[in-house]
Amino acid sequence: MKTILVSFLFFPFFLLNAQSNFEKGSFTTLNGDKTECFIKLEDWSTQPIEFKYRTSLTSETTSIPASKLKNIVTDKFLFERHLVPLHRYSKDLRALDENRQSTFNKENLLLQLIVDGNAKLYKYNSNGVNYFFYQLEQKIQPLEYKEYKTPKGTLGKNLNFRKTLKENINCKNQNSSINYTEKNLTKYFVQFNNCKNSKLNVYKNLERKDDFNIRPKVSLTNSSAESIQLNNYSDSKITFKFGVELEYILAFDNNKWSIFIEPTYHSFESQVFDNFKLSFQSIEIPIALRRYMNLGEKSRLFANIGFSFDQIFQKELIERTQIPADTDFTYLFGIGYEFQKKYSIELRYNTSKNLSKSNTNNIIIDYSNISLKFGYNLL
Repeated sequence: MKTILVSFLFFPFFLLNAQSNFEKGSFTTLNGDKTECFIKLEDWSTQPIEFKYRTSLTSETTSIPASKLKNIVTDKFLFERHLVPLHRYSKDLRALDENRQSTFNKENLLLQLIVDGNAKLYKYNSNGVNYFFYQLEQKIQPLEYKEYKTPKGTLGKNLNFRKTLKENINCKNQNSSINYTEKNLTKYFVQFNNCKNSKLNVYKNLERKDDFNIRPKVSLTNSSAESIQLNNYSDSKITFKFGVELEYILAFDNNKWSIFIEPTYHSFESQVFDNFKLSFQSIEIPIALRRYMNLGEKSRLFANIGFSFDQIFQKELIERTQIPADTDFTYLFGIGYEFQKKYSIELRYNTSKNLSKSNTNNIIIDYSNISLKFGYNLL
């Protein structure tokens, strides 16, 4: 029964999630052949070797090598092939040369467009090194940055890109003394284009917001307890839980994965025999992995899987019975919906546990619950 319940909770999520990573777009090969399709979104922190796509959302996934593409585009990303000057270098100090000057060679590269406007910003990644380029008119030029080894064996940096920014891409005395990072360059180009009243499109966020989320939560919970050893005792109650979720967004797969911990206050009381009550108060500490699936700009589904510890305050579950309060951890499964990254609702199931695992009378009290959780993101 539990397996059926968990399957029921997760099946719609995984059915929709199989389609959510694909974005409508197109690609053009070096031969000029254009294909309209659905392209899989990936975490392109490194240069892509291939792109996966489907001709329809329900068709099989196939792939095309990046080396065969002239361009590939969706509303969320754009790669274009250009012949550009490039000086390759290594991040390894031992492999660096001692020449501060760059030696450029023309290479035919698939560049990722980061900022689109009067001034465009492109990126290319090779062996963990990011190279940036800019385009003001037709010609694409490098933003020159090079690491080299000084005569003393320390790391030196050629920061000529700052001079390029100051002389060629500057509006109202912009501060060009910035670091050679995607975040800083993106911010600079956005500022320049806004200053020029240029039509602007940013294909990557300036920074990862919402690294952490804090959500106070209230839960409406159906809790069930039963024990064969206690005259086939069985009871269920509707109770409330109060907690706070602390979530950390993981920096891969387009920020669709996270881990969270959610300390939650919970209480339960039930009549077992005449004048004997099963009663406890506890702090639940769920620790779980979460996967998001975007439905649009303002809403998304999510699924959780993890486990939960329970710290019960009382020493005895039932007064005057010497049945100790000592419980196992449980597994949790949940599926939910979030709107505007603020409001959330989740259906969560906790597997059963023995509330008195260390008692010497072999009395087993099984306890489980299913909760409807309402949350609000403070960040």
